[in-house]
Amino acid sequence: MSQQAHSNPLRILAGDIGGTYTRLAACTVDSRFRVRTGNVFRMATRQPGVDSFASFWQAVRDMAPPELGDETAFDAVGLALAGSVAGDRAVLPNIDWDIGTGDLDPFASFCLVNDFVAQGWALAANGIRHLEPVREGQDGPGAVAMVGAGTGLGHCSIHPPTDARDGELNPGWSVTGSEAGHATFAFHGLEEKEIEERLLELTGEAWLSNDDVVSGPGAARLHTALSGETVEPAEALRDPDGETARWFARLYARACRNYCLNIFPVSRLVISGGVAARNPHLVHSSAFREEFEDAGAYRNLLHHIPIGLNRDQDLGMTGAAVFAAVRLRAAGPAKPPGTY
Repeated sequence: MSQQAHSNPLRILAGDIGGTYTRLAACTVDSRFRVRTGNVFRMATRQPGVDSFASFWQAVRDMAPPELGDETAFDAVGLALAGSVAGDRAVLPNIDWDIGTGDLDPFASFCLVNDFVAQGWALAANGIRHLEPVREGQDGPGAVAMVGAGTGLGHCSIHPPTDARDGELNPGWSVTGSEAGHATFAFHGLEEKEIEERLLELTGEAWLSNDDVVSGPGAARLHTALSGETVEPAEALRDPDGETARWFARLYARACRNYCLNIFPVSRLVISGGVAARNPHLVHSSAFREEFEDAGAYRNLLHHIPIGLNRDQDLGMTGAAVFAAVRLRAAGPAKPPGTY
């Protein structure tokens, strides 16, 4: 659809392409960036014969309901992607293909955004009221930090303007992405070094990233390192009192603490991603709380940061719709804040 023919409200084909699953839905976005989402279509991201974005998108056309199969019928296509995004190019480390210039349909308006930046835009537009409280508290100055473990470990920071109201998006908001999931994970002490050595043997890597440790696959590897048993991630974390859950909660909290300190001051921490959504006992545990606050001189500051849990697994898709709408409504060709 041409830029002069935008509907009101905007019609956005929104998607969240993760390392494991893809979600798609037809959305409408009004002038206040409130999103109404149609029925959500889900499919496995990895499909037989798919080795490029072009073949993946053809699989979407073949498998999705008819109302989602023609991207040119929408004002824009907003896609949240589990990887680094720059304009119309994306590097997707947990998928077997990337997106390069020329891969997108020239007859449709594609808006690509990192999946956690998308979640940040959804949070900016819809507010924090739907989050499950992990620790209550008063928001202070600074950014909202969002960290979430799924197939990998995602990060973003959400920066509200000084006059922001919860759930009211205005041009002063910005969202900044991060590839901190690919930074080296730090193990502490002799016991953790032994666990690290076992994990290195399991992965065959020379060093371990945050993605390697604090993720669904990381949880399964951690369980193997601790017990010698090979199980799926869901089974590894099922027992709230189990050794794997306690260790994983501790390591997850460390990743959250490190990110908060990197972007300090922080007004609130939001934990997202499928691992915590399916295993909320991890972030509600004393192991998580104690490790998160173990920050030396900054202990007291971290102790007062409110923490919320996002259990809406469609938040990235919703945010892709918001991002596309912000981009369409922006004056001129400039991209909205948060693009990277």
